[in-house]
Amino acid sequence: MSELKKIISELYESNFNILKKSSVSSSHWDEYTKKLSVTKIGDEYNISSYGIANFTYKNIYSIIKSIPRKFYLFYIYTLYLNNIRVFKNIIEVCNKTNILIEFDQIKHGIILNILKKYINFKNNNFVCIIGDGHGFCGSLIKKHLPNTKIIFINLGRNLFLDAYYVNKTFGNVNSLLLDKKNNKKIITDNYDFIFIEAENFELIAKLPVYLFINIASMQEMDNKTISKYFEYIRKNSETEYFYCCNRKEKTLPDSEKIIFDKYPWLSSDKVLVEEICNWYKKYPISRYPFLKNFDGLIKHKLIKLK
Repeated sequence: MSELKKIISELYESNFNILKKSSVSSSHWDEYTKKLSVTKIGDEYNISSYGIANFTYKNIYSIIKSIPRKFYLFYIYTLYLNNIRVFKNIIEVCNKTNILIEFDQIKHGIILNILKKYINFKNNNFVCIIGDGHGFCGSLIKKHLPNTKIIFINLGRNLFLDAYYVNKTFGNVNSLLLDKKNNKKIITDNYDFIFIEAENFELIAKLPVYLFINIASMQEMDNKTISKYFEYIRKNSETEYFYCCNRKEKTLPDSEKIIFDKYPWLSSDKVLVEEICNWYKKYPISRYPFLKNFDGLIKHKLIKLK
């Protein structure tokens, strides 16, 4: 059994066979992880998820139903991405995971394109994705920049999805499930993918991470957890960049308000990008009126840490 399949099995056993409450889960994820169901049948897994990224399995029915959505996806691709190589990588990951290209997949391509304009990616850079959805962002970066090392940090149940779909795309690659017991192993370039359960998120302060990325998941954390992530990112002496793309303002199910501009930004950070995401205002649906607004404006910010 490959390292990645062992990680998938371990995450399944510890997160779906045992009912456990995460110490870093917000009221949002307390609600949505109840809707994530995974059952193991032999060596395969039957997955039903809701509220974790836009992920549509490919079949004849879904392909036909998606036709009206393609017009808007082509429009935002032309206007905001327009990069054949990145689009080719999106297709490769979607084909491997048997999913349709939807708004979320184009969104990750747009963000990768933005990052490449401002960041000089070098061989063996470590990129840490905080709260990926089905491992797509990390998989796309790895396809586009093959020498990059990807670190996924996520709540255990969601981390299972990251590992499961990364395995669909990359298969037998060097991978590590990192926790406090084996954290000394990380200071090597031996791993293509590293997985960390969110309960161990303080480990990110010790890893050689060049770039941290968070897309649409800090808005689903509570303020205390957001502050802790910023603290550990800033403690990391090797980190140069942090990209954050989240709702300007969101109220969690327990009424706590999460406000982008009140994240613990510092005036000493060099701001490379800060704006409302015009490409992240609407998403396509298959029936009239064919476009729906997201619940509130989304803002993104790329900083170079001092």
